[in-house]
Amino acid sequence: MYKSDFSVGTGRDQTNPFSMTFDERERDLKKVEEQKAEIKKREGSSPYKRFAQYNLEQTAALMWLTKYHPNAMLILFFITDQMDKKNALSCTNGVIAEAVGVSKITVIRNVQVLKDNGFIKVLKNGTANVYHVNSKLYWKNKGSNLWQAAFSANMVLSLKEQDKDVQESIMHSTRIDIPGTGESFLLDESTGELL
Repeated sequence: MYKSDFSVGTGRDQTNPFSMTFDERERDLKKVEEQKAEIKKREGSSPYKRFAQYNLEQTAALMWLTKYHPNAMLILFFITDQMDKKNALSCTNGVIAEAVGVSKITVIRNVQVLKDNGFIKVLKNGTANVYHVNSKLYWKNKGSNLWQAAFSANMVLSLKEQDKDVQESIMHSTRIDIPGTGESFLLDESTGELL
């Protein structure tokens, strides 16, 4: 007999060792689905409570930043450590200055370095900034959720308060709704990056 002789029916065929009942087949299929779910659960879990993933393709850029702009790297570490699972952090320059032990002027100058070199985007929210870390560099969620690297907080931001490059980016973007979630994100049409 060959596996091609496999059969399922209302009763077992006593002459075919590859036959089973519908109930037996349903039980076997359920076991397979449970095993798949367990494997998927284990793959998605981590022994670490707090972690961020880092794209090794960006090592050269981070080495450059560390060598030539160590305070910018320090600030990037702080932002990355504090950001949520959507790669965003909202705080003032004073908070960063106090946390990393530098002046506000040093924060402002080095945040500009991070912006100019594509490590972060900065949005204005009154006197605070919303820092969004480039998801091609770091992210705090599972790799399969990388596409969700966007803001999760409900914030009302003024387009007029944003830097000119952010205004341009928003003006040339497309809003994409995530079905069934009530969430959406902006896609920059010129770069293909999430805003």
